[in-house]
Amino acid sequence: MTLLLRHAAIRAKELGFATIKLERTRHRPPGRAADALGARVDGELGRHWTVADLKAWAPPSGLPPALLRETPRPFPPGPHPAVEAYIRLYNTVHAQHDRRSGQVPRDLVDALPELEGSGGVAARPCPGEHAVPAPPWDAAGVDAYLTHRAPQGHVLNLLGADGSLTAQLAAALIDGRALLEVAAPLDTSPTALAAGIAGLIAHLRTVSADAADLDIREIADPPLRLAAELLGARITSRWQAYALTL
Repeated sequence: MTLLLRHAAIRAKELGFATIKLERTRHRPPGRAADALGARVDGELGRHWTVADLKAWAPPSGLPPALLRETPRPFPPGPHPAVEAYIRLYNTVHAQHDRRSGQVPRDLVDALPELEGSGGVAARPCPGEHAVPAPPWDAAGVDAYLTHRAPQGHVLNLLGADGSLTAQLAAALIDGRALLEVAAPLDTSPTALAAGIAGLIAHLRTVSADAADLDIREIADPPLRLAAELLGARITSRWQAYALTL
C-alpha cells in the first residue's frame, strides 16, 4: 500500500497537484501508508469506542431509566405506525449526515468493504462498516439494513417518555464482540443515549454469553461521543483525515 501511495503521489505531482488527501482508519493499510510517507493528520472524523468486559461492567450511577422495546423482525406487513417511525428516523439521520458531508466523507457515511493490498485480497472491514441504502429510506431499505447490521436480531428502540421513538440501537455479534450502530438525531440527549446503550448491554448479557466487549461506532456525532464517555468507554480506533504535501 505504501508503494502504491508513493506512485500515486508522484503521478499527482506530475499532473500539477500540490496535496493528496486521504480519509481512512489510522491502523488500516492506507493510514499506515500515509504515516510512512510523512503525511500529516488533517483532522479526526470518527472513532470506535469500546466498553470492555461486559460481564464485569457496571453502568455509572445517575443514569435515568431507559424505556427500550425490541424491534419486531421481520417488520409487520403493510403500513404500520412503528415502521413509519423507523423510516422517519433514518431519513432524519441520513439528512443530517448529508448536511455534514463537507466534514464527513461519503466513504465513512456509506462505508463499504474495499479491496486493499496485493493480489486482490479483501482486507477485513473495520468494525461497524456497512452499506447504507441511498435516500430516501423506505421500509424495505430499513429492513434490509437491520438484517445486515444486526443479523442475530439484536435491535432495540429507545423511546421517550411519551413513547415516541428517540433512537434505534442495532448490534451484531462477531467473534466475541458486539458491534453497535446507533441511529439517533443530533439533538438526542447524550444521557438518554447512554442509558439506552446500558440497557442494550443488559439485553446482550441476558440473551448471549458470547459478547465480551462492545464497540460503538461514532462518526462526528457529539451526543453519541458524550454518551460513550458517560459509559466509561475508551477509544480503540480512529478515522483520521491525512494530507500529503507533494
